[in-house]
Amino acid sequence: MKVHWTLLQLIVIAGLVIAVTRTPTLIERFASIARVRAQSAPKPLPSAARPRAPFSRSSPFSQSNRPPANWYPYPKNSLWTQRIPADAPLHDIKPANYGLSASSSIMVNCALTGCGSYNIDDPFGAMRSFIVSTTTDGSPSQNDQGKPIYYSQPGDPYYRVRWQSNEDCYYDSTNQSTPAIDFVVQIPNEAGWPGTSGTDTFLSGYDQSQGIFFSMARTGPQTLFKLPYCASTDPKKPCDLSGKVGSSCAAARVNLDKDWGWSPGLYSVTISGVKMNLGGPGDNLSQGAAGSLGLTRFEELMDGIFHAASSDIGCVTGQVFPATSGAFQCSKLNHPPPQANNFPPNGALLYCDYTDAQIASMNLPPWQNVMLTWLCHYGTYPSVTDATNHGVWPISGDAIESELPYFMATKQHHPIFAWLQGQRLGSPNSTSPVPQITMDCGGNNSKPQSAYRCSYNVLYGIPPLMPGDSLLRHFHIADPCIVKRMANAVGGNYSDAC
Repeated sequence: MKVHWTLLQLIVIAGLVIAVTRTPTLIERFASIARVRAQSAPKPLPSAARPRAPFSRSSPFSQSNRPPANWYPYPKNSLWTQRIPADAPLHDIKPANYGLSASSSIMVNCALTGCGSYNIDDPFGAMRSFIVSTTTDGSPSQNDQGKPIYYSQPGDPYYRVRWQSNEDCYYDSTNQSTPAIDFVVQIPNEAGWPGTSGTDTFLSGYDQSQGIFFSMARTGPQTLFKLPYCASTDPKKPCDLSGKVGSSCAAARVNLDKDWGWSPGLYSVTISGVKMNLGGPGDNLSQGAAGSLGLTRFEELMDGIFHAASSDIGCVTGQVFPATSGAFQCSKLNHPPPQANNFPPNGALLYCDYTDAQIASMNLPPWQNVMLTWLCHYGTYPSVTDATNHGVWPISGDAIESELPYFMATKQHHPIFAWLQGQRLGSPNSTSPVPQITMDCGGNNSKPQSAYRCSYNVLYGIPPLMPGDSLLRHFHIADPCIVKRMANAVGGNYSDAC
């Protein structure tokens, strides 16, 4: 049968074709992303990213029975375990509201590339994670600035950690209403500090008998690498660590104390018949909540990260919620303007908007799959600064676990290093901008170097979703009003949430 087309029909059909092929606006694209993200409920990572059955272990924990990836040592009403809202891409930071000048996209460029100092497809460029071991014989290495996590056992000695001077457990002594930190915890005898004489070092742990997670930080140079021997098993007669602790200390009760909103937030409790002053210096990020915020354990790197992290960055510009104390400001460096104003502020939430289906289509190797999924589900707060102009190092330094306690207890390296060794980096898809490479983490580096050092760009070889797509377009700096909405979901009361 012959079909006769009228002018009206042709006009209607042409209009439909135009409507179908029209390029979506930015708002429409993010609204579509929001709808897909809203349909994606939190769930374990795909089996390809989980080489074991990791979620069945329970306390009491030890180095041979370590907490599973989905264990987080604070209450369920944690700000840090909140998934990024589905409509977050519609609420990029509005810089003028916070005394800033750079847009989200400009801040993202500085966060991911050091304001153009690194190529996003350089495997050793910005967005590197530093995953290092002890030395070949298990002694502290000069590369290790991570946080060792000791799990106390029955019979371990009790140590007293307290503010003694401006050198120990610093707090705001000008605020007389703030008590000095003072707590008693079980720590394995002669627990070691990682690192060597020229590095910042940390010591943290979970006192399982009292339910306290604690952390101590020292800035280099160092002379003490083990806590002094202690024979006391009575919390009322602890060994005093005055003069041997460090510049920053924090402690909080697992499942009881909230892990955000400290300013600075020290408070008194009685545990085991001992009055203690718990809390922390109050920056809510790398040192907040007993130094565990953003702290990522080896099991999480292998099996999935289910909380926001705290990341290294060279410097920051300004400060926004939820940060409550300053980090190193870029204005103190000799950056040419406007670069000095283009880094994100302390407290900024950096995240990506890829959906789970889009990440799955990239066919990334297990470790990279874990990292990109985490960045899109929970994001990171770049807040640990070192007075340089490098971009974000997502899992490194203050924010990653040290292997030292594991090697001390087992006399062998953690399985993560054999798991990482030889993995491919980048997508095998034909659309990937660069070829896959093989990760080489060493294993036999000589002392005082770490035996294993894995330092690779987590965004290497991420393929575009379509021609003309850019990885940088999928990353955002969230407006703090989004973070306040997340805080309101767990007990906050911020009227300016969005």
